[in-house]
Amino acid sequence: MANIQPLRLVDLDDLSDWRFVPILTIEQAALLWAGINPAFYNFRDSHLFHPTQASRAFIARQAFLGGIMVKTLTVHELHFFNWRGETYRADASVENFTFEDVDIQRTTVMAQVLIAWAKRQDCTSLREDLRKQEQAEKERQSRKEFDDFVEAQSKQVLQIEYRPLEPKYTTPEFTVACEIVAEIWNKQEAGVKPPKALEIQELIGQKLEKLTGGKPKPAAIARIDSLTRPLLFKNQQKSAE
Repeated sequence: MANIQPLRLVDLDDLSDWRFVPILTIEQAALLWAGINPAFYNFRDSHLFHPTQASRAFIARQAFLGGIMVKTLTVHELHFFNWRGETYRADASVENFTFEDVDIQRTTVMAQVLIAWAKRQDCTSLREDLRKQEQAEKERQSRKEFDDFVEAQSKQVLQIEYRPLEPKYTTPEFTVACEIVAEIWNKQEAGVKPPKALEIQELIGQKLEKLTGGKPKPAAIARIDSLTRPLLFKNQQKSAE
């Protein structure tokens, strides 16, 4: 038993042709309920069945016989065994009987009546159960793949490499502007009065002169001061300095 593979939906025979049969024997119905083709097998061949199919066939037979006994399942023809082992047609409404009395190979039910009874009793076929199980497994696998994808995405950290902009050509004003931002404005604490504009402009002039080798024009100094000065400090008046 340990080496027996679980039964899959694809392992069951194609029984679709049996939909053309309006009346079934109890034996045929029980085998069909287990996904077994009654055209080739009967209950004497149960040793050839997959254990899952054998179990479902025996349970279905017992369920159908129980329905007949308690009169919830209407039979088309009921046949009993007599004391000599012979069978005869019986009347379920007037005779008392046990499971062993019923000849399952001759007692018949209408297929539509049986299907309707099975739905009321929630007596599902093996094919139905396997289909539901495989569908549930597909949905579970899909959810797992989605969850794995989301988890993998959440673990990805966006890596941004910081690389200072390096001009292709010599740009003294840009170089000085970057130095002023780094040395003054990036270090400026909130709520603290910044250096006076004249002090900053003097520093800008010194840096420009060092890079260019000549005295910078006031307009160049003013451009760098205006470019680098945060909006918060652009309303300072020179008269207040």
